[in-house]
Amino acid sequence: AMVENARQEFREYFIKKLSKKSHGRSGAGAGISLINTKIGETDVELNISGNISVEGALVFEEKDLITTNLRESKSWDLEIEQTQRFTIDGNIGNRFFVKIKQDSEADFTWENDLTIEYKGQKNDILQKAEAGNINLSLEGMDAVNLGGANSSLFGIKAVHQLGPVEIQSVIAREQVKKSEKTMEGGAESGTPTSINDYNFIKDRYFFIDDIFKANYYPLSGTNAHFYDTSYVIGQFEIYQKVTTAENPALIQADAYVYPQDSTSYSVGGTWVKLEENMDYEIDRILGYIRMNSVQNAIAIAYTTTSFDPNNQSFDAVQDTTNGTNFKSVYDECVESSTDYQEECKGLITLKLLKDINPSTPNSPTWSLMFKNVYSLGGSNIESSGLELEIVRDLGGGDERTHSETGISYLSIFGLDSENENHQKVDGGDGKIDLYGSLLNLAYGELILPTYLPFAYDNTPRRDAYGNLITEDFDSYWGMNNSELEGVLEVELNDADGDFLDDGDTGPAMYYDTNQDDI
Repeated sequence: AMVENARQEFREYFIKKLSKKSHGRSGAGAGISLINTKIGETDVELNISGNISVEGALVFEEKDLITTNLRESKSWDLEIEQTQRFTIDGNIGNRFFVKIKQDSEADFTWENDLTIEYKGQKNDILQKAEAGNINLSLEGMDAVNLGGANSSLFGIKAVHQLGPVEIQSVIAREQVKKSEKTMEGGAESGTPTSINDYNFIKDRYFFIDDIFKANYYPLSGTNAHFYDTSYVIGQFEIYQKVTTAENPALIQADAYVYPQDSTSYSVGGTWVKLEENMDYEIDRILGYIRMNSVQNAIAIAYTTTSFDPNNQSFDAVQDTTNGTNFKSVYDECVESSTDYQEECKGLITLKLLKDINPSTPNSPTWSLMFKNVYSLGGSNIESSGLELEIVRDLGGGDERTHSETGISYLSIFGLDSENENHQKVDGGDGKIDLYGSLLNLAYGELILPTYLPFAYDNTPRRDAYGNLITEDFDSYWGMNNSELEGVLEVELNDADGDFLDDGDTGPAMYYDTNQDDI
């Protein structure tokens, strides 16, 4: 009995110690410099940043066994779950670089990659050599690999420059696993999935500035986006803030919500330039980016130019008056500096697209984040197997797919206005119209065609100066359909759509950080 009492006391002490809560702060892991030294005249650095979390639980189970052996009447088990998201980057001098990204919860395999890179000097014939996860993007051509994404190649890539001629050479194999599923509501056939209106995708899509945002909606009668041919993205560089030690491959910069206003909210520090089609995708005409993975603040340096839709070409003349500048300015300073960390500070200004922490209605960049994209739970979805409905749940099993006047909510929300032959049909044909502005089947995403689709809006949009955004007709940030008055219970009151002014109100999912209010 004394032995059993001792065991009982030890078990209770062990559980008590294991279940103590940590009162420390949580957040992104601090960067650690693994190597920072000189070999001869060459700097050698290796840094790691990110998070590795381990969660455990002690499970104790009482077993009512008819036995005289007390050891068989008790059992316990220790459950461990580990997740990691980290980046390792390093350099040997200013020519050789290594980058490793690992995310155990990544949606896609190309979010985990290994790249070893050599960068030549300005006048070298060999400008760049890469080994590992590489991509191939040729001017005027789609990506060479499947699905329009060119980040699943694994091999060697070299870029040579002979005067005005650039030569890209690649030896690689494509890492693709192709499968086919029949999808209903984004899930495998036979298991429909319900998506709540407040579960829109966060921190994936961002408008580059307020002008692109204002032009994005409404869609045309053929579900196409309007755009201003005189205002499209010219040159661009996308950056992510990092916590690793400084080195010449990174830049020191300040990112402002409004780059021309030094009093606007800003994030300063060390930034790494991201790779197009590996870390993000950009639509230069419509002015938005899609991030594959976000771990910190995101910012952009860009110019604007004009676009000729007839020959699908961008003008060579660039407008550089938005207040941002490029990495080349910083690189030139580093090359000519004896102490670049001091002498090159403050040279680079970026535009902030996302703050350091995950976005909420309190974030200063909340207005730039898309709030109308929903995950269907799969990717590479076959359109023939997709069935989608918008349902009003009145509780008690009373679920309605049509309004009181008999119009489907799929049609009311702008997702169904045509038949399969793209001919206009009053009330639609009961199926979602297959347009890229409404569906991204490759990524399995549903896009409702307005900024705040689940907010009833009776206040026409205005710009920051109080002028109507659209002159010939009224347009809205939310839904202005009489069928939804009273159905979407909270009316939107935010004419300029900035979420910041006193009196700006709307549904809790867009305006409230308290999840209990949603």
